[in-house]
Amino acid sequence: MSTTSIKTYNVDNFKGYQLAVTLEDYILDNISSLPKSERYNLNDQIVRSSNSISVAIKTGEETGTLQGKAYELSRAIGSSHETATWALIAKTIGYWSAAVEKEITSKANHIIAILTSTLKSMIEIYGEVEGINDVITPNVRNLIAFQRGLTVLDETYKLLELKGAEIHNVHSERIRKSICSVLANLSESNVPYYNNRKMRLMDTKKAIRKFQHQLEGMSRRNVITEESFERMNGLSQEIHRIVNKLLSVLINQNEVINEEYEEDAIPF
Repeated sequence: MSTTSIKTYNVDNFKGYQLAVTLEDYILDNISSLPKSERYNLNDQIVRSSNSISVAIKTGEETGTLQGKAYELSRAIGSSHETATWALIAKTIGYWSAAVEKEITSKANHIIAILTSTLKSMIEIYGEVEGINDVITPNVRNLIAFQRGLTVLDETYKLLELKGAEIHNVHSERIRKSICSVLANLSESNVPYYNNRKMRLMDTKKAIRKFQHQLEGMSRRNVITEESFERMNGLSQEIHRIVNKLLSVLINQNEVINEEYEEDAIPF
């Protein structure tokens, strides 16, 4: 691991940090419109992820090393993607307006652009960073797996008549949290740093398995029809296959392959 010392700056003067604080404040100003039933899921998660952006940027600057700062900026990029996804989830299920979601996404994308440019400049000045092959992260919303996840989220709420409503049934809450976790982890995997990307993709797979297990339980209890189960299970299996492929490609691009991850990349 590189221990190259780099010049440090006052993070308060960094545009990326300033925008991260602004984004966090904007979310806190709008959080009251979320229902009480979302306190331990959507509410907590979007506050956490938005706060993580500024914390990672500040922590990275304080390390004073190339590897440390690059690692933290990569985390901040992942948290920015995740924050935008939580806003999209809130809009999809009827809690936030399109205007609020658009504002959060715009701010998050601006932060991502600044952090990506900063990482690129660091590499140009100090040289390559171990664990980072490409600083550019594509728009996660263009991924087929993400689009399928949004479809499953929307259908889950429609089937359980939860769209725009309070959630009281514990089983409905669990399956809702699982599909939200799929989208959040997939978004957070969209980072430059190899180990973070691999870990989040594996967490995405775990969330998919949990969703499928809960879906099977709801089918057994006749909460959803067989037709609905088949469609949603089919979509979740497609997401699983795509994530497996992403993991396989990611692992094969690296010279050293950990046997645990190699086994986990076997097609579903």
